[in-house]
Amino acid sequence: MVQLNKRLEIRLDQTTFNLLQERSQKAHKSIGELIRLAVKQMYIQKDKKERLLASENLCHLNAPVTDWPQMEKEIEQGYG
Repeated sequence: MVQLNKRLEIRLDQTTFNLLQERSQKAHKSIGELIRLAVKQMYIQKDKKERLLASENLCHLNAPVTDWPQMEKEIEQGYG
């Protein structure tokens, strides 16, 4: 289990708080847990998905490729 040892204070308007409170009751989770999940989905998992998509796009490029010694030489010389 992940140790939760950092504390954060946020301020919400009453409407947002009420909606979170309602959702927390329906999900049987604390508001803090809902917020941690939202942060993870928005900033951590999204970042991983974007990196995966970027690497997949690189794999689909039809870039010219030669043997490694030639490519290394071009990289070192700043090919372009």
